[in-house]
Amino acid sequence: MIASAEPPFRRRWLQWWTLVERSAALATQPKTDVRATDAAIESILARSTIGRAADRMRLVTRRWYVDSYTGRALMTLDREWTMLDRAVRIRSVGVGLVIGALTTLAFERLGSEPVGVSFELVPALCAFIGAIAAAFAAPLSRTLNRSGDRSGG
Repeated sequence: MIASAEPPFRRRWLQWWTLVERSAALATQPKTDVRATDAAIESILARSTIGRAADRMRLVTRRWYVDSYTGRALMTLDREWTMLDRAVRIRSVGVGLVIGALTTLAFERLGSEPVGVSFELVPALCAFIGAIAAAFAAPLSRTLNRSGDRSGG
């Protein structure tokens, strides 16, 4: 067994000192105005060549999307989706998640080359979360409605 150069109580004291020093440094640093910083970065980006090109590309892509058959169909589905009750939407997403996860697991089992157990973890987790969302859609909806009332949203 190799002995340390410092006694254990000294190492523990140094760890506490480091923790206190770091906490004090974090507590005394000036607060950053995140909104102002974000606005400044957005302004710099909007004035740059890349920012202007990205904005033009966004406008062209939006025009193509709005004028396309797919865009109109998706906007119609979105309008109908938002008219549904929140609990129905949560339940629908949960059921869709379960169906997608089980389909993925079934196709993996039917495949000729096994990928391994770790591949099954994500679809199984998605199926579990989807089942929870579908089963508890009404209480989740009420909780989200209450939290939205408190935040003013």
